[in-house]
Amino acid sequence: MTNELYEKHCWALVDLDAMQSNLALIQKTVGAPVCCVVKADAYGHGAAVAGPWLEENGAAAFAVSCLAEARHLRRHGMLSASYPSAGLRHL
Repeated sequence: MTNELYEKHCWALVDLDAMQSNLALIQKTVGAPVCCVVKADAYGHGAAVAGPWLEENGAAAFAVSCLAEARHLRRHGMLSASYPSAGLRHL
């Protein structure tokens, strides 16, 4: 077996103009603070990049899968609340 089988041959290009437009539309539609889901490293797009960008553009809070992800966001300068969902019991 060679390493060629494990090389990544795909990537995602994130259109920040579209993301800003979508966030603005969601904010306008719901008329309340928006919580963006950035678990799993923002679904592979980089939470350390997407999170601060979303925060700067008006996202009020962030949903993550665990406390480690919330700490990761905080280490990258994010001050908004991050809510971990894993391991929390529903009352």
